[in-house]
Amino acid sequence: MVIGGFLGFDSAIARGGITVYDVERGDWSFTFLRTRGYRYAQFTCLTKFADYYVGCLGLPTAIIVSRDLKYWYPLYIESTSTPTYNYFVNATIWGERIVGVTGRELLVFDYSDVERALRGEPILTPYKAYIDRVRGVLYVVKRLPWMLRL
Repeated sequence: MVIGGFLGFDSAIARGGITVYDVERGDWSFTFLRTRGYRYAQFTCLTKFADYYVGCLGLPTAIIVSRDLKYWYPLYIESTSTPTYNYFVNATIWGERIVGVTGRELLVFDYSDVERALRGEPILTPYKAYIDRVRGVLYVVKRLPWMLRL
């Protein structure tokens, strides 16, 4: 399975979401995600850690974890997040640990941190996004003449 955390989503259209391409089946799945406490959620990266997925958000500055790519729980949220997108948020797997950076801090998490986060409240949850889907169609139709010139 190939995962794209920000493929096909524009923050002017949708508040947040994740796109997954399943290589074995040859199909795409899109999940629109609503944030709790924030207007938007924009991924900077996505990686797999054992049976979990670790995502990094540039807005808000956060490192989040999920079991199923639908419900996301915060491992870390920067309390001084600014309303601008932080390009420097990233996480990688190093042995039995998750090493994350925010541009200001170096963070290290292990399995117990992930399990503790999964017992809390999710920060991102799926929703139907009917209005966002209509907004996306209107966005494409409005820009279709410009896109055809390319």
